[in-house]
Amino acid sequence: MNTLQPTLKPFQWNPHPNPKSKPTSTIKNQIDPPKPQSSAGKIKRLVLTKEGRTKFNISPDKDFYAYPRFVTHVDDNFIATLTDVYRKKLSPEFEILDLMSSWVSHLPEEVKFKKVVGHGLNPQELAKNPRLDYFVVKDLNQDQKFEFQNASFDAVLCTVSVQYLQQPEKVFSEVFRVLRPGGVFIVSFSNRLFYEKAIGAWREGTGFGRVQLVVQYFQCVEGFTEPEVVRKLADGAKPDGSAFGWIKGLLGLVSGSDPFYACEQKEKEEDEEAQVEEAEEASTKENLVLKSSSCRATHKGKFWGVFTILDDGRWWKTASTDLVHRCEQREHL
Repeated sequence: MNTLQPTLKPFQWNPHPNPKSKPTSTIKNQIDPPKPQSSAGKIKRLVLTKEGRTKFNISPDKDFYAYPRFVTHVDDNFIATLTDVYRKKLSPEFEILDLMSSWVSHLPEEVKFKKVVGHGLNPQELAKNPRLDYFVVKDLNQDQKFEFQNASFDAVLCTVSVQYLQQPEKVFSEVFRVLRPGGVFIVSFSNRLFYEKAIGAWREGTGFGRVQLVVQYFQCVEGFTEPEVVRKLADGAKPDGSAFGWIKGLLGLVSGSDPFYACEQKEKEEDEEAQVEEAEEASTKENLVLKSSSCRATHKGKFWGVFTILDDGRWWKTASTDLVHRCEQREHL
């Protein structure tokens, strides 16, 4: 269920199209069939096993988070590092989705962003967050779809919460959908967690292993760029000089302040995807035209023009690369 905070600015969902009106795209597609949809945003593979998604506490998450917790779940060093990352990566003109948020967002206080939308499970916590323009309440372990339009946000943030996602592949795919081309998704976490609510794959992991797990979440979705990983041991959390101490430091097992981990990826720019698709289309056309023949096309007695028949049965207009439907009649030249 989606819930909007009534005391904040109302959120306008996508209006439903008028069923009586005929979309212009339908008329256009009768002549120019649409290009095949891009695979961007699709899940290439599943990262977690069935066992890896399980939790010790199987009660509904909405019940577990029903009581508000007005506390910070990481220490001041972690928060300062995260805020500095946001300061460097986020611009004032950004529209931001704060995923799995609470009563604080850790955004830099001196920056006023164009819009910040919060998401979480406890409306009391979200209502107390001063950085949110409005928020939605949704259990992402039950429903991974948002009602936001495609390409609604410049940035999506997920702070110390990724460990509770039982369907991370679907959530990351949905994040890709709502991100604008070139948008950024920043996932940060430490070694703290509600143990009974974290998934098995996270509970059994180390600091290093958890970083790799989040990297795989990104990599399983078509269209994200290569991840940028940030690891930082806070002051006072330094391993000793022994080999064992070095290994503990590498795995994030050194006692002291909370270790900081963040994974950031960007959605590919439209121009980059367009260049790839254009190159593939040109290559395909070049290979097919070698075995093609010309024809004159008519439809219900009306002359359409001269086209090239490709060996896969498609028709290419000689003056352009527009695809057209098959004609009811055709006469070879």
